[in-house]
Amino acid sequence: MTVYREMGEWCEGQQVPCWFGSLDSSRFIAASVEPGGLHVSGNIDSLLFHGWVTKLCAKLTASLGIEIYDAEV
Repeated sequence: MTVYREMGEWCEGQQVPCWFGSLDSSRFIAASVEPGGLHVSGNIDSLLFHGWVTKLCAKLTASLGIEIYDAEV
């Protein structure tokens, strides 16, 4: 949660971690922990999304001490 809150545009008080807006807004990023790992989705410009996910992975890697990467890349 610390890393989540450090990411810009954090939306406090949502049912799932969200940034830029809630799940029902026109612009958002949301994350959930699934059996296969962290699932990040959203409705936002694709360049902003990919840059944001790259930044999230770097912050999680530094915080956890293990490599976190985007499997989509």
